[in-house]
Amino acid sequence: MSSEETFTVPAYAPANVKDPTGAGDAFRAGVLWSLFEDKGWKAGMEMGSQLAWNCVQEYGTQNHQL
Repeated sequence: MSSEETFTVPAYAPANVKDPTGAGDAFRAGVLWSLFEDKGWKAGMEMGSQLAWNCVQEYGTQNHQL
């Protein structure tokens, strides 16, 4: 990715926010996954956005079903 490259990542509106704890970590996990798997920054940010969306709709930080 160059400093000139831009892209849009969708934001997902959760139906019911129960607990925001861990949403940032979930986003970061999606980004790191994409870098380890050579999927690219955009794919990682999209995955991170989806994981954070899922995270805020559940209580706790490690009890999510994907």
